[in-house]
Amino acid sequence: MHDHPHGIVGQPGLCTYTPTSLAGAIPAGAAQFAAVYGGDSDFAAGASAQLNVFITPSPATVGISVSPPSPIYGQYPFFALSVTPPVPLTVPSGTVSVTSSETGSTVLCTWTLGTSPAGCTSSVLLPAANNVVFTATYSGDSNFQKVPALTGAATVNVLQATSTTSVSVSPAGTSAYGRPRPSRSLCSHRSPGHRRGP
Repeated sequence: MHDHPHGIVGQPGLCTYTPTSLAGAIPAGAAQFAAVYGGDSDFAAGASAQLNVFITPSPATVGISVSPPSPIYGQYPFFALSVTPPVPLTVPSGTVSVTSSETGSTVLCTWTLGTSPAGCTSSVLLPAANNVVFTATYSGDSNFQKVPALTGAATVNVLQATSTTSVSVSPAGTSAYGRPRPSRSLCSHRSPGHRRGP
């Protein structure tokens, strides 16, 4: 009987490939793998047949937060956004768009991954309402899946703006009883100044 100091012929072995850099990550799509044996003093080198597989895009997690946390009508809130890959050393690309339950499919703003700041400011004036749901949707790229609509969402109240009413009389002073007196009332509506940004 021949001794096999390096293992039993025909016994399967397992190994795991772990990339140590972004360049080593296997991209999504069609891929081919083959096992290559280097040989030893008793056995000649050899290689397996090629194995064809398809690597599917990875899912990602989208995060969203609103600043200020309770915007007032007239403010344009800033949305802090993030896309977190499930595997270290991988970097998603693409865009994240923000919509709201009050404005339907209208895109409030869009952030391109890798740009600063990490988020975007609404370009749409939001109506005052309770429990407004802001949804962040990731576009996906060749290696990462498009994130389904409610994966990244934040629910906040858009508060009513305060108003100030004032009145003045012209001309100033006194007038005789029964004499018509011209007057004017000055009403003003104050909002937060339609401020944009965080």
